[in-house]
Amino acid sequence: MSISLLQEELRDYVENVKRAARFIEKEVDSQPKVAVILGSGLGDVSKSLENAVSIPYDEIPGFPLSTAPGHKGELTFGNALHHNVMLMNGRFHFYEGYSMRTVTFPIRIMQELGVEVLLITNASGGLNPDFEVGRVMLIRDIINFMGDNPLIGQNVDEWGPRFPDMSEPIDRELLSKALLSAKELGIGVYEGVYVGVAGP
Repeated sequence: MSISLLQEELRDYVENVKRAARFIEKEVDSQPKVAVILGSGLGDVSKSLENAVSIPYDEIPGFPLSTAPGHKGELTFGNALHHNVMLMNGRFHFYEGYSMRTVTFPIRIMQELGVEVLLITNASGGLNPDFEVGRVMLIRDIINFMGDNPLIGQNVDEWGPRFPDMSEPIDRELLSKALLSAKELGIGVYEGVYVGVAGP
């Protein structure tokens, strides 16, 4: 593939992200500062938002469609604990055949919308035989065994550096707050390292 064709594909991708973000801004009054990607079984969290507005994925220009069972396929905007929040109810997985660029398309939109804090949840298996099924684990680091990376390809400088600092992929201050909150609420949690594999 020629360099000019790669540049054209990247320009199209960037424009699609910006077009989707502009569409969302017209549909939603509030600017979200916090975004949460809801994993399997957490779809009902969207019902807890005040003044909620939901936008189905198929109404957003260029937005991929969620095919995983139990993933509703909509963005919900509202207020929670005096914060403007965006919920992603239904995600796209690498193992479904989507490219990394497609998988991270919503993250790029969040950035365009001004999101400052991103919380990602998922349901996954564990390698530690002492872990209890169903208990929450807080991720303190990530190992990428997927054989791909969303940063591969031409870099978009306005979105960040070619080589971002990965010494602290998880915000340690947020992690400390999550641990403290779990303790105050009497919720037992694990801490661990997430190993991302292509799956399924």
